Amino acid sequence: MKEERWYILALFSIFFAALALRLILPLEFNVWGPDTGENYYITHYFAVSGAMPSPYYGFGRTYTEFPAVYVLVALIARLTGISTAAAVELSMPFITSLLVFPMAGIAVSLTGRKQVGLMASIFYATSVVVIGHTSIIASDTMGEVILVFFIYFYLASGRDRLTIALAMATALAMIPTYHLGTVILLLFLFSALFYYSLFRRSNSAELLKALAFILVITTLTWAYWMTMAPNFLSTFVLKNTGLGIEEAVSAPYILTFLIFIAGSFVQRRGRASGGSGQGRDGMPLAYPVAAFAASAAAVGYIAYFGYPSVPLYPGPVILFNIPTVAVTLLAFTAVIPSMRDGRKFHSIGITLFLLASLIGLGVVTNIPYLVPERLVEYLLLFAATFAGIAMLSFLDLLPRSRRTAAALALCLVLILAAGLSTALVGATTTPSKIGGTPAADLSAAQWLHISTPGASTVASDHRLSSIVFGFAQRNATWEMGSYPIYTAANASSMENQLNLTFTPSGYKTVNYLLMDTYMIQAGNFYPNQTAIPVSPAVLAAVRGGNFVNVYSNGFATVYAYTR
Repeated sequence: MKEERWYILALFSIFFAALALRLILPLEFNVWGPDTGENYYITHYFAVSGAMPSPYYGFGRTYTEFPAVYVLVALIARLTGISTAAAVELSMPFITSLLVFPMAGIAVSLTGRKQVGLMASIFYATSVVVIGHTSIIASDTMGEVILVFFIYFYLASGRDRLTIALAMATALAMIPTYHLGTVILLLFLFSALFYYSLFRRSNSAELLKALAFILVITTLTWAYWMTMAPNFLSTFVLKNTGLGIEEAVSAPYILTFLIFIAGSFVQRRGRASGGSGQGRDGMPLAYPVAAFAASAAAVGYIAYFGYPSVPLYPGPVILFNIPTVAVTLLAFTAVIPSMRDGRKFHSIGITLFLLASLIGLGVVTNIPYLVPERLVEYLLLFAATFAGIAMLSFLDLLPRSRRTAAALALCLVLILAAGLSTALVGATTTPSKIGGTPAADLSAAQWLHISTPGASTVASDHRLSSIVFGFAQRNATWEMGSYPIYTAANASSMENQLNLTFTPSGYKTVNYLLMDTYMIQAGNFYPNQTAIPVSPAVLAAVRGGNFVNVYSNGFATVYAYTR
């Protein structure tokens, strides 16, 4: 009983550490996140009208097709009485910090050791790869939350009907929340089907459970995408795969059938040769080696080229990331036999390998849907258990009298490194790139909302376009039109672009330009590319006869285009 109380107390302590780390950036900036203005617009619209905006002219044209996170945050605002803006800014750190509890539960169910659960939770809480993104309202962030709770319920379910129902409920909740999260959830289920079909055929209950989940989730996913998310289906699924609707819909069912038939063949062949037909409980050496190599390559790639939504490019701040990266790499060298249930591990291990393979495919092919930075976050969710095993394996090498003090020291080092890294992001990386918006930009947005016609179009970079769209409620250019405007070689070229600029709502004439100090120094014109300064020719042009400085607060300036 005393040990249980200490375990619960430790978990709550890790929760508050995770929350504190995830509140650093939202409290450092008035608006945190490159798309938060757009997310605020959708959430506020739903809070006021009870429906999604339609037609929708924001940058994320498929955002409103997966509305669950916006509905949730709007309900939080209504139930708590706080403003929608405050709920958008602060609710997600609280929600994502809750993941320390199912993270620990997953690790304990796999290893039987609560210490591993605590280590897995502290790894997630302090991972600089996810801190920045899990403090931003976004569908993919909410997708991470649902995915971890689903895995926890699925692994804990066995034949318990209530837990199976909870697993199914969380899986169904993923469908209207995040498309890529649904794909990763299905990857996990296919991994379970693969293992139980090929290596544990005699465990028919687990095999049938995986099969039932795949068929239900796949069918309802296709039904949702075809009826509620047609833009996503046509733009991302069919266009990127090159498949027709019939081929795309049938592909997961064909894969399910092939895995099942292959498993039956392997089992029959094993029995014919005198074997048990169950396969081995142990794991071939090549399996963890392959998972380690693929995952290490993926984590190494992100560590060097930048993290999701919070790009930390090579520089002094990378030193603070060493604990996270080192523990991640060590995690895949952990001793697997310490796991209590090898069958459950295989589902997570195979999913890890598939995720790492998708990351490699995204790097090689540049398919927009397979953004490596997003996938690495999900990879680390699965890696957390292995990180816990790795850290505890090293702690077990110490004398028993020193383990508690060493564990506390390790946790403090991880928290300190993550806190310093996160706090220094704004000082070492251009705020415009990471989505940090100060109060001066909101003042400019308020002026635009009050002082300009409702049909006006404002040209700015990605972050400020989101602010203009969400808080000023004016049409914005985002990178579609802003890049050729702000990188123009001369005034004539710039004005040609202003006269006919492509925006999410179609081709428009730009009426106003919004620039701030961050953008001038390093504009965020394309989220996954390096920030670049505004062209000197453009800065010279806005001081000419066809532009009028109509608003300035010393940081942000609005120019009216008068031609």
